Amino acid sequence: MMKPKVRNTRQKSCIQKIFQEAEGPLGISEVHALAGKEVKGIGLATIYRVVGGLFSAGEIKKVRLPNAEEDDVRYERSDTEYHHHHFFCTKCRKTFDLPKCPIPGNLNRFAPSGFEVESHEVTLYGLCAACGESKKK
Repeated sequence: MMKPKVRNTRQKSCIQKIFQEAEGPLGISEVHALAGKEVKGIGLATIYRVVGGLFSAGEIKKVRLPNAEEDDVRYERSDTEYHHHHFFCTKCRKTFDLPKCPIPGNLNRFAPSGFEVESHEVTLYGLCAACGESKKK
């Protein structure tokens, strides 16, 4: 199946750069805020259109956090070559990549007898460094 071609525009280039530099998955509102710093007046409809095109083209993938609202979809680059998990800040609501999997080894030891683990997701919840610091003040 052919991937749809997404036109090269200033808006698309800006959004691609945002995903390349992101420390973790981004929601649409985060992409909009970051893109607005580079492309003045960029509309939310443009963000949705470009992100949808990048997703359809396979450049980014969806990340759904456990217990997130149905419309709280985040996106990250699909070319990440390493298995990783996420940290979600409960105050600023940003999501960060964890540098490595916190559960090494054979995960079948955690499953009930006779079960076989095929994959896993780990999401840690708490305060990011910036929000933790502001709490101390």
